[in-house]
Amino acid sequence: MRGQGRFARAARLCAVLAAPLLALAAAPAAAQLTVSITSTPFNGQHYIAGEKITTRISGLPSNTSPDGANSPRIDDCASRRTDGMGRTWRTDWRCNWMRIDVGGVIREAQIVTEPVNRTSLDYEYTVQASDTDTDGVSIPANAIVGRAWRQGANTLFDPFITRNHAALAAQSGHRVDGGAEGVSFSIAGDRVLEGDSGSTTMTFTVTLSAALAVQATVSYNDWSGGTATSGTDYTAVPTGTLTFAAGVTSQTVSVTVSGDATAESDETIDLQLRDPTPSGVTIPNVVGRGTIVDDDTGSTLTIDSPSVAEGDSGTANLNYTVTLDPAVPSGHSVTVDWSDAGGGT
Repeated sequence: MRGQGRFARAARLCAVLAAPLLALAAAPAAAQLTVSITSTPFNGQHYIAGEKITTRISGLPSNTSPDGANSPRIDDCASRRTDGMGRTWRTDWRCNWMRIDVGGVIREAQIVTEPVNRTSLDYEYTVQASDTDTDGVSIPANAIVGRAWRQGANTLFDPFITRNHAALAAQSGHRVDGGAEGVSFSIAGDRVLEGDSGSTTMTFTVTLSAALAVQATVSYNDWSGGTATSGTDYTAVPTGTLTFAAGVTSQTVSVTVSGDATAESDETIDLQLRDPTPSGVTIPNVVGRGTIVDDDTGSTLTIDSPSVAEGDSGTANLNYTVTLDPAVPSGHSVTVDWSDAGGGT
C-alpha cells in the first residue's frame, strides 16, 4: 500500500509540474500578421526605375513591454526587451527591412515608420533600372528582418526574422519594368515667317510619350542637316539639356531667326536629341525640323499694252500679258487683282 501511495503522490507531483507546460501548449497563438503592397504604379501599368514600392505589415501588438524571452525577438517590433537572464536588449529600428520578391530577386524594402507602439509598419523599395517582374511583386513568408544589440555591451548579433506571417502571392497590379520600356522622346519644329528685319522665334517642342513618376532628361544640339546657316539665318543653338519633372510630358527649345529682305527659298533648321534618361527611354527619330518661310519676293509686276486689228465683223481678243520679274522661289506664289481702268478712248 505504501508503494501505491508513493506512486500516487509521484503522479500528483508530475501533474503539478506538467500543468504550466500544458497551459503553455494550450495558450492561444499570437495574432496572425498580414503583409500587403500599398503603393500604385504612377502610370497605372508598372513601376519604373526611381519609383517607390510601398509595403506594409499589419497586426502588430501595440506595446513595447519585455516578454521574458530567452533571446531577442522582433515579432512585435519592440524597441527594448529583457531576456530570461535579466539582460536588456535593444534594437536599432527593430523590423528594419521587409524582403520582397521582384522578378525572382529578393530586394530589401527599408522601414519608413518608427516602430514604437504601432500596429502596422510601412516599408519602401526604390526600383532599380535592372528590375523587372512581369507577374507582379510578391512578398515571401516571414519577410521582416531586424538586428539586435545587447544594451551596454553594444554587441551586434545576427539578424532575427519574424516567423508568423504568410506569403503574399504575386500581385498583377504591381508589375515592374525598371527600364521604362515603351516610353520615348520626340521633337518637332514649327514654321515661322522670316521677316524683313529684326528677329522672330522658332519653337521646337520636345515631347515625352507618357508621363513618368520619376524625372526624365534629354540633351539637344544644333544639327547640320538643315539648309539655314547658323550664325547668319539664325542664332547658333548651344548644346543643352531639358529636365522633365515627374508627370511632365512637354518642354520647348527656342531658336532666334534673323530677318532679311533677300528673296530666297524656304530654309530649314534641324535640332538633334540624345542621351535620354531614365534607362529604357528611347528616341525613335532623333532629329526635328523647323522651317523658315521666306516672305521676300524682290520681284516686279508689269503689264504690257497690246494691240489687235479691229476687223470688219465679229470679235477679236485683246490679250494683256502680266509679267513677274524675277520669278519667286519654289514654294511661293504671287497674286494680283485686275479690273477695267475705264480710261481708254
